[in-house]
Amino acid sequence: ITFDVKTKTASAVFSDVNAKNYSWASDSVDFLYYEGTAQGSNGKYNPSANITRRDFMLMLYRAFLAEDYGTFTVTSNFPDVVKGADSYSKEIYQAVGVAKYLGIAQGTNNKFNPTSNITRQEAMVLIYRTLETINKDLRTDSGVKLTSMKDYSKISSWATTAISNLVGHGVIKGNNDNIKPLDPISRAEMAAILHRVITY
Repeated sequence: ITFDVKTKTASAVFSDVNAKNYSWASDSVDFLYYEGTAQGSNGKYNPSANITRRDFMLMLYRAFLAEDYGTFTVTSNFPDVVKGADSYSKEIYQAVGVAKYLGIAQGTNNKFNPTSNITRQEAMVLIYRTLETINKDLRTDSGVKLTSMKDYSKISSWATTAISNLVGHGVIKGNNDNIKPLDPISRAEMAAILHRVITY
């Protein structure tokens, strides 16, 4: 028996993730969509758009926390995270509030800055804290040391432990031996990273 395995090159859901644009993210984007973790708008995923802190936290919440904390009553949240009236803002409020309660989201000067673009190092710290919270066992040893990354010295001290662990366990992979900790993350990059984390 011969199996002809082909690499997926286009999203089955979103027209702007195709063979010409972001083909490398197509499998991850569709995976997150079918898992109910990520959504688009009007048949578009907007893969090149930078993801905000609130939307990244929402993705983590949907993927790892909603099942256990979907009905949790949030009694304390960051003052710049407003619940609002629509379902999206309510879910954001729940996601960030749960993350604050669990110590995953710690904010800066008691603010979460929800609409700011999230940096790569911020995203990695949130991922690491989430995995620790749910006691996800990171067993694989990638053999890669953080110090082997060309720009590891640019990583903030508060993010070093998290990123070192994620790199060392193969959850996060560098880009041409760079972490690019201060760069924002696009929606396509977020999909690829979160897909790897979920299926680790």
